[in-house]
Amino acid sequence: MSFTMIAPSRRNRRVGNPFVPSISAVLVLSVILTAVAAPGAFAGKTKEAALKTEVISATVYKGQAQVKRSGTIPLKGGQVRIFCNDLPYSFDPASLQVEGRGTAKVSIVGTDVIRLQKDPAETPKYRELTKKLETLEARRDSISIQINALHVRLKFVEDLGKLPMQQKSEEFPPEIFRVDDWKALMDFLQAERAGADIQVYELKRKKRKVDEDIAWIRGELGILQRGTRTGNRVAIDCAVESAGDLTLELTYIVPGTDWTPEYRVRFDPEEKEVALVYNARLQQRTGEDWKGVDVTLSTAMPHAGAAPPELRPHYLSRIMPRARKSISLGEMEDVEALALKPAMVAEEDALHVRGGRAGHIEAQVATSEFAVSFRIPASVVLETGADPKRLRVTEGTMPAELSLYTAPRLRDGVFAKGLVTNSLGAPILAGVAEVYVETEAPGGCRSSTFVGRERLETFADGQQFPLHLGVDQNVKVEHKLEKREYVEKEGKKSKKIRYHYLITLENFKKEAAEVTLQDRIPVSTMKEVKVEKVNMTPKPDESRDDGIVTWKLTPAAGEKIEISISYTIVFPGNWPEHYLNLE
Repeated sequence: MSFTMIAPSRRNRRVGNPFVPSISAVLVLSVILTAVAAPGAFAGKTKEAALKTEVISATVYKGQAQVKRSGTIPLKGGQVRIFCNDLPYSFDPASLQVEGRGTAKVSIVGTDVIRLQKDPAETPKYRELTKKLETLEARRDSISIQINALHVRLKFVEDLGKLPMQQKSEEFPPEIFRVDDWKALMDFLQAERAGADIQVYELKRKKRKVDEDIAWIRGELGILQRGTRTGNRVAIDCAVESAGDLTLELTYIVPGTDWTPEYRVRFDPEEKEVALVYNARLQQRTGEDWKGVDVTLSTAMPHAGAAPPELRPHYLSRIMPRARKSISLGEMEDVEALALKPAMVAEEDALHVRGGRAGHIEAQVATSEFAVSFRIPASVVLETGADPKRLRVTEGTMPAELSLYTAPRLRDGVFAKGLVTNSLGAPILAGVAEVYVETEAPGGCRSSTFVGRERLETFADGQQFPLHLGVDQNVKVEHKLEKREYVEKEGKKSKKIRYHYLITLENFKKEAAEVTLQDRIPVSTMKEVKVEKVNMTPKPDESRDDGIVTWKLTPAAGEKIEISISYTIVFPGNWPEHYLNLE
């Protein structure tokens, strides 16, 4: 006989309502009525049995997961209390569901969740973490010894370099060391220092990683030690009418999981399409290891509540002002310098190897107006607390409309932007995309050039979205100040400075290119300052009140287009030039 049962959990170890209003409840009811008809079927002492389970599936949300464990146990007739000690301590007891099926004729009367109270050092999890901690501490000590040895070596090399200078002339005749000898000594010392410095750097990097793992394990041990509560025991009361095997599935919510979308985008200018690889970065610290688990990634939010929040009135009241710390002019300059200072960040995930497609099986996608879920086709192995794992969700090509834009006053580069249509059959969720562009390489080959990272928003299937593709190397632009001249002489009531700019745009493509080019004319916000005699050749296609001017240019293959701009700035003669933010 095979059927499914759903049992409600009991709190404070009291038997709750054994029935759930479902088809399964009808089956359970029929079994209990049969037991009433045959009162001797379940007579006798309640037996106990241990159930071993393993994680078979997990639906991962933001911050938590719905995990399903499964195990099979043989049962004989009578009253049986089944104990399972495999659930993590942090799971939500209110979320527990128990389902069963098998050859045994059974009704699940109810379930209890019992917090285990015993010495944490006796638990397998505590012993496992302690063993890992000892191994990591030994590794850290070994790395520290190696670092200290390298420092001693560096000190010896430093002293060796000072030795010839410290000897007296009669003890160390200068003719012993000729120029070649000095060069050989310097090369040796430099090589020794460089080699030792590289080893010290690498060892310190490894030590930092070991220290992070040690800190995490100590945190986990601290959680286990607090209150000596080390886990949970689930007790399942069953009435067995006929013997057989029973497979139980325990489903529950546990915190400590997260997944993030990641994308790799490759744009092919010749094909006018974008190839997108859709990955998910998964991590879990639930306290239980996943070994060959069926994983589904979901955007749903369990326990978020079905009702909308209630809007409350906003009453204005007086707020007493707080004293603000004054910032000096020097501190303000430091803040501005920090904000404007460029930086280069190197990350471990920045290294990629480009190769052929490996024939990945895509995830199954299910969408609704409330959530999106991706079922990963291959089973996942991920231990609790391990480094995040990258999973393939889907991949495909999408049509793109290319446009070119440049503002050469700010940067001599023509930037490409693609208007891409999402045709993956699945929504693109908010995440970071690594953007590559296909370029021609020597020998007629093609290679992918990394142009940068871009933050993508959420885009539905079929929706268009912009994708910035970096600088187009086949269209060159230059913005040059040709002349800056004083029109009025010293002593006049007003000063006049005339600017002459030349913008050059050249197309090296094999076909015509459509480029949007923007520049700006100064706009005065003071009545004493005026901008006069503005000349632009050719005339711009658009001119805004804020001084931004736009040209829509279509240079043919190999064509060069020149734009000349000139204007005069007039301001009072007794004003120093640094009064104005002149260019």
